[in-house]
Amino acid sequence: MNHLQLQQNVCENCGEALFGMEEPNSSSKKGLIYAAFGWLFLAVSILFMPFVFGTAAFFMGLMTFLERSQIHGAILVFFAAMTTIFGTLFSIFVAGTMFI
Repeated sequence: MNHLQLQQNVCENCGEALFGMEEPNSSSKKGLIYAAFGWLFLAVSILFMPFVFGTAAFFMGLMTFLERSQIHGAILVFFAAMTTIFGTLFSIFVAGTMFI
């Protein structure tokens, strides 16, 4: 066993040996549900209640930005904001209300 391998298995604070104490590798799945629901809400906001579902997609984009990927979250926030604005304006001009 080389020196680097031994050093990785020792606690930095107390010096005790650490056997089998690995952190779970959940970074690949962390925040995935936010992104999935964000894109789902975005798709729904195009057809139905853009203000409500667009706001939900925007919030999910922010959570994706904070928890998963900044680039993915920024893209989702941008598209959620645009579909919320344009969808709400379209609903107001066509139907006279912002909830259709």
